[in-house]
Amino acid sequence: MLPWPELAALAGIALIGVATLNYPFAGDQALFAVGAAKLHAGGLLYRDFWDLKQPGIYLFYLAAGSLFGFSEFGVHLLELLVLLGFSVLLQRVLSSYLASRWASAAAPLMIVGSYYAIGTEPTFTQVEMLAGVALFVTLWLAVTGNASRGARRVWYLLAAGIAGAAVLLLKLMYLPVVLAIWSVVLLAGDRDAKLPRSAWPSTIAALLAGLLLPLLALWAAFAPHIGARLLSETFFVYPPEIVARLPHPSIARLFYSGYWFVGYFAPIVLLGTLAFVAEWRRPRPFSLALVVWIVFGSITIALQRQSWWPYQFLLLLVPFGILAASGVERLLASSAAEPARGQLANRRVILVTGLALAFSLIGVKAAAKIEGFSRSGFDLTRADRSAYQFRTSSGYRQARDETAFLNGPLTRRGAIYVIGDPIYYRFAHREQAISLNGWAPMMLLPEQWLSLRDELRRHRPVYIFIESEYQGIVDERSPELLAFLRSHYDVLTHDAAGTWWAAR
Repeated sequence: MLPWPELAALAGIALIGVATLNYPFAGDQALFAVGAAKLHAGGLLYRDFWDLKQPGIYLFYLAAGSLFGFSEFGVHLLELLVLLGFSVLLQRVLSSYLASRWASAAAPLMIVGSYYAIGTEPTFTQVEMLAGVALFVTLWLAVTGNASRGARRVWYLLAAGIAGAAVLLLKLMYLPVVLAIWSVVLLAGDRDAKLPRSAWPSTIAALLAGLLLPLLALWAAFAPHIGARLLSETFFVYPPEIVARLPHPSIARLFYSGYWFVGYFAPIVLLGTLAFVAEWRRPRPFSLALVVWIVFGSITIALQRQSWWPYQFLLLLVPFGILAASGVERLLASSAAEPARGQLANRRVILVTGLALAFSLIGVKAAAKIEGFSRSGFDLTRADRSAYQFRTSSGYRQARDETAFLNGPLTRRGAIYVIGDPIYYRFAHREQAISLNGWAPMMLLPEQWLSLRDELRRHRPVYIFIESEYQGIVDERSPELLAFLRSHYDVLTHDAAGTWWAAR
């Protein structure tokens, strides 16, 4: 059984996590839920539902929906269970990295607790936090395997490779982060363990086998049904073409996103930085791997020039949080070093007070979420949950109002299509009519705009909605689509939110 400090930290994480179970979806999460529901009904990703992202996030939402329902509650519940399991793993693994039981117990509270405290609609259940969990697992398994010998070593490294494959299934761009972590673990660990050179071939073979086998197995299973050409275009051809053709967002967005991360997680970033500086002359392999994770993770974030959203910086939360726990431990140890008589207690009080003030913003955010949860009647009834979501998200209110007519008795049944926020499908209680999604249409290539028109022509959704935000993009990028709409559809309603077209 876990000691009480560990249990107290886990209870705190569970409390704030439960308070966010019905938190509204943003556009990305709504898209993942729509796609996962399509897969649950028998569709295939990239053939029946197309998105540029790797399959890992859709598999996660599919698992959540299959277990708990394709709702905010179902998705967030699976995420909470995963992060609680991750927290237990952190406490067990870090007990050998950190000397203080309090530090290893509190590390998940810094990482997962602060994630729930600071998180909002766009940040919950995104790729980056899940990738952070998988990156930690591959780091831990690589460290453990590198310190082992014989068959045990091979199995640990093979498992590290499989965890690395999980990272790539979430985002291929994180391959350099995985390889950098492995390289540091093996090279720095070899320095301390004096691994014979004869062990290197089996080491590399085990890691690569674990990395490649799951990916090749998935490719072999699905490529015949989806098409190897479509898969290769989705993963390797379209991303660089999109980056090359589309105008890049202002560099100000990247600075704002970095400022968001550093500002909200300031004590964690500062303590983590101080901890590594303190052991800079001879860093432990684990610490060095965490810093390499931060460096290469920051590079991959900067390379994602078509996004640069704040939630992408969550990839760095796990390594900074672990280092921050080490930083707290070092501060407490230094406060006890050669104190003058009677001053030890005063030092500790000052230090603990300073740490409490540093984490006060995160604490206030956590308290606000718990207070909102209690004010909504703990989301015990459907009405309470809806009131909480509409109070939290203006997008939900707009989607409810815009789709209200679709739930009337005289409205035609059938699938619809939305060029805009996928949350409209949730309130319309309708499926997406075609495979290409209409979220972020600025990312579509010219040939995909033609495919979009052709798919709409074949499937003829009963209603099509174009959000006002994207009307100019449709006008500019696809006059063919507008011509099709004017020939086969009539404008049903037009307001500040957008335009509904009804099939003739």
